[in-house]
Amino acid sequence: MVNFEYGLSLACSEDCEVPLLPERSVFTSLELPGHFLEKNLRQRKIPRIVNMIDIIPSSLARGVVDQDKKIIQNFKLQLADLITKMNAMGIFSFSMDNGMESVPGDSAHSEKLVSFIKSITPVLYEKKTFMNLPLRIPETFRGSSETYLKFKTDLMSPFIRFAVNVYPHELRHDYSPDELLRFFRFDIGILRIMYEPEIGNRLVEKHVQPWVEYLEKNNFEGNLVFCPRTSSPESLADEISFLTEFIAGI
Repeated sequence: MVNFEYGLSLACSEDCEVPLLPERSVFTSLELPGHFLEKNLRQRKIPRIVNMIDIIPSSLARGVVDQDKKIIQNFKLQLADLITKMNAMGIFSFSMDNGMESVPGDSAHSEKLVSFIKSITPVLYEKKTFMNLPLRIPETFRGSSETYLKFKTDLMSPFIRFAVNVYPHELRHDYSPDELLRFFRFDIGILRIMYEPEIGNRLVEKHVQPWVEYLEKNNFEGNLVFCPRTSSPESLADEISFLTEFIAGI
C-alpha cells in the first residue's frame, strides 16, 4: 500500500487546456502552471490540484532578489494575492523559480535568496501554504545536495519543502535513490519524473520503479508526478494513455 499519489504535471503554454483523463485514471492529482489561476477550472471535472508551478513566471522570479526594494515589495504583494487566489481554489502548495540552481556556486545570490524567502514565510505561515524549492537530480554541481540542505535549514520554516526534479535518462545505470536523496529524505513535497518522449526519452521500468520503491519504503505522503514535455495536445494525450498503462503495471 502506498501513501503517496500519482500525479500529472503539465508543462505547457498559456493557451493550453487541462487534458481529458481516462474515467478511471491512475492520476489522482495535477500540477498546473501558474497561469491556470486565471482560468475557470471549476467548470471542468479534473483531479485535485496539488501544486501550482511557476506561480509567477520564471522570467520575473529569477532576478527579483537583485531588484530595488520597491520592486521586491511589489513582487511580494503580487505573490500574496496569487496565494490568496489559489487558496480560494483549495490549493495550498506552489513552486517558484528564483534561481535555486545558482545557490551552490554563488554565495551572494544564496544570501539574498535566503533573505527574500524569509521575508515571505510569514505569508506562508498565515495561509498554511507550502513553497516547494526546485532541485535537480542528477545535480549540476558535485556536492550541491549538502548546500541545498543547509540553505533549507537556514530558512527555518516548516512551510518550505523541496520539489525534486528527476531526469531519469541522465542518471547512471546503477543509480540509487537512497544515495541521491539522502539529504532530502524528510523535506520532499513533490518528486517529478521529467522526460521528453518526443525526442526518444521513453520511460521504462528501471527509470521509475526504484523511485516508487524508495517512496514506499520511506512512507512518503506527497506526490509522485510525471512531467512529459510535449509539443501538442495530441502528443500529450498519447503520453497520458501510455502512462496510464505503464503506471498500472509498476
